[in-house]
Amino acid sequence: MKTTPRNYAKALAALLKTQPVTAELVQNFVKILRKSHQEKMLNRIVNIAEQILIEENGEIKVDVISASEMTEKNIADLGKMIESATNLKPLISYKVDKGLKGGVKLRVKDYMIDASVSGKIEMMKRSFES
Repeated sequence: MKTTPRNYAKALAALLKTQPVTAELVQNFVKILRKSHQEKMLNRIVNIAEQILIEENGEIKVDVISASEMTEKNIADLGKMIESATNLKPLISYKVDKGLKGGVKLRVKDYMIDASVSGKIEMMKRSFES
């Protein structure tokens, strides 16, 4: 039976809770992946392990992409709405994308919430094409 990236990630997360990250720990983990021909999955495994640790701390990672600069208050208000909806403390990563033409995009876990003008225009174009 082949071990999945999620299983490796769970093992890595459990390991990281019990001991500090050292070069030896990383090397040993990579050796295990190489033995099972899974080294190409390292980035995915690390990302899943990070998500597991974040969730165990009662937090949730949120990427915010805005068409223009948001104020600290806007970001804090958005954080409060996310916390209210998820019951988790949001860890917000924020950046500006001038190509959006207005609005905002949110990425939470595997979900993308596109409330941008560009996204709405794209949805309209697709509905006319079908």
